[in-house]
Amino acid sequence: MDCPGALRGLAEHVLPTGGSRCAPVYALSMDVVVVGGGPWSPDTNFPTHHTARLLAREHRVLYLFRNTHVSLVGRAAGRLPGFHSWSDLTESVFSGTRVEQVDDRLWVSPLTGAAAAFPLSYPPSMRRVSASLVVRQLRSTLARLDFSNPLLWFYWWFFPEIVRDVPHGLAVYDIYDDHTEYDYVRVNPRRKQFTLDIERRLLQEVDLAFAVSHKLVEAKAGQAPIRYLPNGVDIDTARRARAAGVPPELEGLPRPIIGYLGSFDARMDWRLVDELVAMRPSWSFVFVGGGDTAPLRTQPNLYLLGNRPYTAALSYVNSFDIALIPFVLDELTEAVCPAKLFDYLALGKPTVATPLPAVSEIVGDGDAVYRGRTAHEFSALADGALAEHPSLAQKREEIAASFTWQRRTERAMSWIEEVLSGRGAVA
Repeated sequence: MDCPGALRGLAEHVLPTGGSRCAPVYALSMDVVVVGGGPWSPDTNFPTHHTARLLAREHRVLYLFRNTHVSLVGRAAGRLPGFHSWSDLTESVFSGTRVEQVDDRLWVSPLTGAAAAFPLSYPPSMRRVSASLVVRQLRSTLARLDFSNPLLWFYWWFFPEIVRDVPHGLAVYDIYDDHTEYDYVRVNPRRKQFTLDIERRLLQEVDLAFAVSHKLVEAKAGQAPIRYLPNGVDIDTARRARAAGVPPELEGLPRPIIGYLGSFDARMDWRLVDELVAMRPSWSFVFVGGGDTAPLRTQPNLYLLGNRPYTAALSYVNSFDIALIPFVLDELTEAVCPAKLFDYLALGKPTVATPLPAVSEIVGDGDAVYRGRTAHEFSALADGALAEHPSLAQKREEIAASFTWQRRTERAMSWIEEVLSGRGAVA
């Protein structure tokens, strides 16, 4: 069977010279570009990083990212003033193109020069400039590394031009959020519509899409073929956290310790947290993470510890008696698939969460995760969780073992290789 025309270059890259047919499905080795994500670190729990690291076990991978949370122009406009200093942002802008090899098959490249100066997704005029600059940098980097007809693996939704202007063998879009429901997008009807339009353009360009929740599958259907593919967990890191001792900051805190791991953003229901903390003054509430939202008021039994490297952060979770996912219930959280849920499960932790659809998608309706809407319900459920049967911890660990990042990546690659081999339609 001949390779589909658009994919022939990618298949020929992995076949012996003169090969005229597609390689076997699981024998493909290819160049991959992971398009978009946060600053590179060997110790983070971002889906973009897990994907890049896992793909690099078998393929040459380039991870393209922005090293700052805000552009120089965005900082001048007053956005996220506390995240980066002027010197950090200026250094990114005036740096030349950088490519760093961080593993045998893995290279990372931050946006630099003018590509680091402008906002990436909005307003439209600046997005167009950014798209042109990013395409230029990416093409230059691919030539420098001698990448040939790569697989483009998108996380950034706002650069459909890359599919059109960068030669490639296949393009996929990995959807981890409903970007139209971010708080700074949905308050602006024009920006929300623009976001919908640009993401739709990307979905029209790519060959395949994945989405971490059924809500996202439904919301983004109608363009590229789309598959349900939830987030995962690093089981090995969770096992190491089990062997770690209690972090010094938690030693001596009154038990039980009720904890949270993750970002402080618009998803957090701080009113619920505030009421729960006040209701249980003898309990210790430990929040590991950071972001641009904060509790309504500080209370003596609430401990905000800031961000920790992922491996260290899991040792804090391992010391929790109960873990929390206190998210608001709205259009954004209807579509989320919290990575922290899998961390909690992998460590066997009793978890109390608001009734997010993703929780039911992952654990069903049983008591692997307790669900409530109010502080009073959270408090009552926590009492029950403290007295639960020990066998539930093993049940949670077994659930987590079926949702590893490695399994997720393997599943995605099996679908990609189906397309490359032409063996079957992707529905």
